[in-house]
Amino acid sequence: MGRVSWEKAGWAVLVFAVLTRMVLAHFIPLADDGGNASYVNTARDIFSGHYAGYSTLHRLPMTSWIFAGGLRLFGGDVHMLPLLQRALGLATIAMAMGTAGLAWGRRAAVLAGLLLVMQGQFAFQESFLLSEPSARFFLALAVLCAVGLGKSRPGAGALFAGFGLGLVSGLAALTRGELIVLGPIIAAYLALAGKPGFPRGLPILCLAGWALVIGAWVIRNERVFGYRGLTPDSVTTMTTTALPLIDYDSGVELEAKRFLREQVAAAGSTNGLDPRPTTIERLQKERGYTYLRAETALGRIVREAVFARPLGYLWRAFPNILKYLWPMRWAEDRNGGRMRLPPEADNPALWSLLKLDQLWGFVVLAAALAAPGRIRRRVAGRLEAGFVCAIFVALWVVIGLVDVPVPRIQAQLFLPLALLGGFASADG
Repeated sequence: MGRVSWEKAGWAVLVFAVLTRMVLAHFIPLADDGGNASYVNTARDIFSGHYAGYSTLHRLPMTSWIFAGGLRLFGGDVHMLPLLQRALGLATIAMAMGTAGLAWGRRAAVLAGLLLVMQGQFAFQESFLLSEPSARFFLALAVLCAVGLGKSRPGAGALFAGFGLGLVSGLAALTRGELIVLGPIIAAYLALAGKPGFPRGLPILCLAGWALVIGAWVIRNERVFGYRGLTPDSVTTMTTTALPLIDYDSGVELEAKRFLREQVAAAGSTNGLDPRPTTIERLQKERGYTYLRAETALGRIVREAVFARPLGYLWRAFPNILKYLWPMRWAEDRNGGRMRLPPEADNPALWSLLKLDQLWGFVVLAAALAAPGRIRRRVAGRLEAGFVCAIFVALWVVIGLVDVPVPRIQAQLFLPLALLGGFASADG
């Protein structure tokens, strides 16, 4: 296929991405799995000028800020926010194709785009007002800017571009905490990709921009709420995995430990048990804790258990890490679970297509598995492929360590996998 043909194929992929989103916008204009309020209520407060700041301690702020901008754009109409998310989704696919095209050529760009467009979860999630679409947008933006800077000619603006790239990677971490890994990986890539004449301080300036964003948010949380970190939620999500490792009879936060032990005893097992909501509620009602104090107590318990038995925690988390590599279905049962869809979306054909998404996940995974062999053969673009591979591995391990398997979180991994699939198809 010639150059013009591959270019046309790329445009066809983008048109198909638009059409799939139009179809889903008709069947599922707005959906809720119980988590929309976490971001929408905050966005409403920001939009109305009555925001006190607390909810972005519990949930990282970038998604709520984006939604607040959407409310400003759409006159406060929440039902228009999925349109904003679909625009972010299309931009994500376009940026992924741009990255693959810069690094490996048009054929790689077309395949990477096709792998993403056919991944139904991407478009499906855009009907839910959650953080994943904005996180993928910033992930794709950071990777595109990094590859573009790494392959550009040395110039006077390189230092400013590196610092700006660091800011982008920091903002990515304010969408979802696992994206905090981007800053160091991007800096390492820039250090390896530097051409003669590139400023030596470019990776350091990139790290400085990343650290500035992260540090500013940590300082804000410490000064306003007395919490030193990005969000306490990133630690308490580890509670389910850490439950069997907790010393319930000594150490920190014995009251919270008592509530945890009672739930484990009532359930008869720790498998799949999420004791956080009940424990936090009881600490508030029975001990007068604030929500932050209760969540901080759980965080202290988890850290104590992990630091006391780190190998035990790794052993417990290992199945989660493996499951995050195995494609999951978003819609296991159209009549069950927490998912709430509008009546017009209760369409058997639609749900059958969504369930086929798991099979496409195996296609994406199989395409990506060809990438390591090409990297070893020292083909053109192997540095960029190694960069994307490092991002995938870091996200995969961090997500598996922190969270139990959740399909919507796993979808984050398909962006770097699709890029690696594009690399595997490149010329050379």
